[in-house]
Amino acid sequence: MNILLKIKRVGNHWYPNLKHDSIDEIILDEKIEKVLTLIDKDCIGELEFLIYQVNSWINDATIQFNDEDMWRWINTTDSFDLRIYVKDYEYKVSSSIIDLLEDQFKMGFYNNLYSIELCNM
Repeated sequence: MNILLKIKRVGNHWYPNLKHDSIDEIILDEKIEKVLTLIDKDCIGELEFLIYQVNSWINDATIQFNDEDMWRWINTTDSFDLRIYVKDYEYKVSSSIIDLLEDQFKMGFYNNLYSIELCNM
């Protein structure tokens, strides 16, 4: 499974291009927004990321979930921030965003391993 995820800047905030009912469902963590702003050196206001399934364990771009957070996401309907790790950096992503990715793309985060790469640099 490969998906192209577009993230657009609106004012001072970044939003993933996901179908949603409420803007609250797609709010990104402040740390992620800062990183996206740094990546967007030319101030284009739109970034594209390829999220793709991998069969081997760790590479530099592998998305790893905190085990406790993943267990909670699988077993509850709580709304909370999941800790994820990419290239040894910790980020927080709302469970709402993970739910939307799962609902729209059937990614199977609980069964599959994914990596992420920036497409438009």
